[in-house]
Amino acid sequence: MKTQNVVLELLIVLAFSPAALTNAGTVSNFGLAGVDGNGGLGGNPGQNGTNGTTGGAASATTVTPGDTSNTASATGGVGGRGGSGGQGNGGSAGGNGANGAAGGNATATATTSVGAASAFSNATALGGNGGAGGGGGDGGTPGAGGASAIAGNATASATASNTSASSVITLATATGGIGGAGGSGGNGALGVGQNGSDGGTATLGVVSGSSTGGGSVNIQAKQFGGAGGSGGGTGGIGGNGASSALNNAVSGSTSGSLTLLQEARGGNGGGAVIGTQGVPGTGS
Repeated sequence: MKTQNVVLELLIVLAFSPAALTNAGTVSNFGLAGVDGNGGLGGNPGQNGTNGTTGGAASATTVTPGDTSNTASATGGVGGRGGSGGQGNGGSAGGNGANGAAGGNATATATTSVGAASAFSNATALGGNGGAGGGGGDGGTPGAGGASAIAGNATASATASNTSASSVITLATATGGIGGAGGSGGNGALGVGQNGSDGGTATLGVVSGSSTGGGSVNIQAKQFGGAGGSGGGTGGIGGNGASSALNNAVSGSTSGSLTLLQEARGGNGGGAVIGTQGVPGTGS
């Protein structure tokens, strides 16, 4: 028996079809999207918008480890957008944009443990995007944009094993959500713009595979930080991308062929119209 635990910075396509396996268990869960806020009514002055509501969390865990293929997929709900401010009539002030709401977190776990058969596990988690701030209303004094909201985080874990010479494949992917965009001020963005929010973090739990019968073992792990949200209008700064770092995140054992792969990427920084762009996250 040989055991390896290494870091490889490359990506391959694994020639494996879970559809060809005998039994398959699949669990998918989507968090409920947050509700967008209402826009403020025009008036003297314009009314403020109302805040969005938080996106729901999502969790997916396979419950049939004896199946030869198990797939778990979780996607956090998108945060609700803040409502726009109402227009100020007769030269009065415009209403302020309301705040966006946070995106939901996502957690996915897949487990397969079989005897004389191929084993496949795949876990995918995607954090919900943060809600954008509402735009400020036009008026004699333009309304300010609403604040953006944070993105949801993501965690994925997967294990697969067998006791035969058949193949074992484990896949796990975690991707942080995109930060909410800052609301733009009224009067063609002449009002105060808000900053974009940072991207959500991505985390991997246990990602492993083994074959006590000498079968080939292939394990692949991907961890992608979420991108920052855009800054709104005048002065809004872009959100920062989330960094991602992996160090011996995958492990496997077999007396046969063993392939261990991992990939880490930081999220892009958010853009800005008249302001500073966000800082991209690092990947290592």
